[in-house]
Amino acid sequence: MKTNTPAMSLRADESLYFVNVRFLEDLIQNRLTESCMIDGFILVFAAVNALDFSAFESLEALTARITGLGVGLHLSEGNGAVMARLKRSHLIDQRNGWIFFPPNDAW
Repeated sequence: MKTNTPAMSLRADESLYFVNVRFLEDLIQNRLTESCMIDGFILVFAAVNALDFSAFESLEALTARITGLGVGLHLSEGNGAVMARLKRSHLIDQRNGWIFFPPNDAW
């Protein structure tokens, strides 16, 4: 059953690597499929200390898919090292949302 929700959030509780990033991507895709009328998805990165190349590729693909659905992808609580790495990547330029700290600001 689909529900009307303006935004959803998901907290990643560990670093994102090739072994777990596909699970995150599938989980977000399933949440978006189950719900309609979502205008934003907030990824809370408080516990993410590292991202590998597979995580960047997966997040880029997810960003493109979410953008195609008209949903904003927002990031929240990224630590200094993760945010610095994200800023050096194309992901920050490609995302269609905002970066918040703390996540309450996103709501």
